[in-house]
Amino acid sequence: MLYLIMAYQFFFKTTFLLEKLQQTSWFEEELHVPVPPITIITIAVIILGGLIIARELPTIILDVSSVFGCFGTPSKAWR
Repeated sequence: MLYLIMAYQFFFKTTFLLEKLQQTSWFEEELHVPVPPITIITIAVIILGGLIIARELPTIILDVSSVFGCFGTPSKAWR
């Protein structure tokens, strides 16, 4: 939860962070992103979900193959 709050602060409340850090001279003009915040969060969730699936897919395949056997027939544990 802390990471979500930090990400929200970094992406959408940068002026607050710059004021607290007293670094207003970094930017000459403001950058306006024409993308709503919910779209950025949706993209992040899709990317993270894809990474989790890619990471766990080999484990799922091994578990399914051990239950059903190598050729799709049920193993002896199911008989």
